[in-house]
Amino acid sequence: MAVTNGNSSSGKPLYTLNHTNEVETNRLDGNHYNLYLPMQGGRSVPPHIETYLASVKGGARVIDVGTGTGVFLKTLAEQVPSIRQLDGFDPDTSKFIDPKDLPANEMNMEGSYDLVHARLQFFSWRKDEWPTVVRAMVALLKPGGHILWHEGGWHGWQTIPPSLAFDEYLGHEIRRTMALGREPIPVFKLPGWFKDAGLRDIGKEVFNVLQDEKIQRLGADVLYTVCYQSALGVADQGDTPGLATRERVHELFRQIKIDFDAGLVGQEFRWVWGRKPAVGEPLEGALPTPPTSSTRGSGDAYTAAAGSGRSSSNKDDASATPRTHKRKSSLFAWVRDALSSKEKEGGAKTAAEPAAATTAATA
Repeated sequence: MAVTNGNSSSGKPLYTLNHTNEVETNRLDGNHYNLYLPMQGGRSVPPHIETYLASVKGGARVIDVGTGTGVFLKTLAEQVPSIRQLDGFDPDTSKFIDPKDLPANEMNMEGSYDLVHARLQFFSWRKDEWPTVVRAMVALLKPGGHILWHEGGWHGWQTIPPSLAFDEYLGHEIRRTMALGREPIPVFKLPGWFKDAGLRDIGKEVFNVLQDEKIQRLGADVLYTVCYQSALGVADQGDTPGLATRERVHELFRQIKIDFDAGLVGQEFRWVWGRKPAVGEPLEGALPTPPTSSTRGSGDAYTAAAGSGRSSSNKDDASATPRTHKRKSSLFAWVRDALSSKEKEGGAKTAAEPAAATTAATA
């Protein structure tokens, strides 16, 4: 099995949002500043994780998987100035900061991270890929580090009163991508996947745009944009009769806009987090080993964006700024390799040292 990174086994894309880059870039940044941060009370991460990052001696290392424009890292760097290094990964480099404007930065995939962050991977992975993707991300954590996953999904999309036009669109979208293999409710399965990957102190916080009138209007705009963009991507594929043309999509979403403006639009998001056991704590499950220089192939089609903030000796400098750096290898390539091979059986282990906390998942 090969990692699709947004494609189904039939080659048709699960991820249909990248067909208009300027719109997509504005959408990602706008959603972050106008919806996610206000809904989360201005916080980028839960208080206990922010406290942990600020307490890391010498400065924490953070990695953002599926970083898009890097906007999460930018905000986190402002909120936790002591962070030493910020790395972002995405298979699509078109929204990155221009590398020529940034200092060179060599990534060390063998290093440990104090926080692994992922946001809204719902559109990106098939049902059978999620557990291995989670395990690959967890393996990047150092003992005692945290993973934070911000996720949503169809279960939280609702209109009051019901919108027939929105229900029609959603029906086409759900049937298409479930037929192609998408996981319908990953947000509810993340705690179980975290537990299977050996994490503890697993928790969650639920946010709904209906919790505040102003946020509700912003949430309605966000949901409208993401659905419209996805529907246009589906139309471009030409494989869904109900969304067969862009003209049909435009017609349907004109009515959806009217319905959204006239009623209430609900959308739910969740933070799901967990902590990797510290040295000496029992570690259950077999985790993949992070890639080393010998496993990184120069012909890999994926690209990594890397950023580092200040060093531990320059804590009084300006806030750390994420930087991008193109490479011919990335976390996504590693996940691909992990998905294309059998996972080895592993019993309970003890994290006596970092090397003992993982076992290879590639044959």
